[in-house]
Amino acid sequence: METLSTLNLLAVIHLLLVGGILVCGFIEVIFEYYGLYFDKSFHHNAIRLHCLVDSFVEIPLFIGVAVTGGYMVYHLETITPLHYLKIGFSILMVLLFFNCAYETFRRYYLLKRNADEQVLIASTKKMMVRNFAIVGVLTGVVICSGFWLSYHRLIN
Repeated sequence: METLSTLNLLAVIHLLLVGGILVCGFIEVIFEYYGLYFDKSFHHNAIRLHCLVDSFVEIPLFIGVAVTGGYMVYHLETITPLHYLKIGFSILMVLLFFNCAYETFRRYYLLKRNADEQVLIASTKKMMVRNFAIVGVLTGVVICSGFWLSYHRLIN
């Protein structure tokens, strides 16, 4: 079995990766919102940027979170109902993220095929409302349950 210090180091790496995902998500919301509501000429660039960030930053971060989280779960001595809640919401959040990534790549495909601007705007609005709102709520649940679990791990 792993030593506690190794699992603590892994937990820190896991939290840093989660922080990276949150920063990426906030940045994506900012440039999507800017391109949609403030500078229409930036909308196409926002679609391209979102695709690049998902491809080269966010997907690797999510893979890292899944690997480190899975490793920590594998080495837990006891799993409480709160662990099951956090694991379930984390898996749901990862699946929704990949749905968001799919929508991002689909929008990029539409852009490359010279889709009508109204189709791109409608796709962006749908993605922002559905994905960012749902993933934002799930992120809050996962982070709160993670803090609760970490707190109780430290006081025990």
